[in-house]
Amino acid sequence: FQYGDEMLDNQSVIILSKEYLNGEKQNFSWGKGFFLEKTDPVFEKRGFRHVKKGRAFVFYQKFSGHFSSNGEMAESIRKTYHRFRMEFQSDAYSFRIKNVHDADGIRYEYFKIIVPLE
Repeated sequence: FQYGDEMLDNQSVIILSKEYLNGEKQNFSWGKGFFLEKTDPVFEKRGFRHVKKGRAFVFYQKFSGHFSSNGEMAESIRKTYHRFRMEFQSDAYSFRIKNVHDADGIRYEYFKIIVPLE
């Protein structure tokens, strides 16, 4: 899995469908491919998403608990994105970039969230 110059394992990616983010039935999945520029023919294989540089809404957020299954991540992405646009034109791609535990043992996961602009 490659995102820009970073190599990430695809277990670190959550994809939330645009339909889900626009208020329909819950729909998300873990572990799909995504890259910004076609730098190698291997990345042109089926299952990868190509987004031109500068054509995405990008932001960072942290979560704890069961954030994907309980809808917390989707709601947070909706609120942040709606400051920019009211309707999602594309799925949202969330890349886990860091896991930490605080002094009480609570696990926090930090994500870089990318919504391609169609």
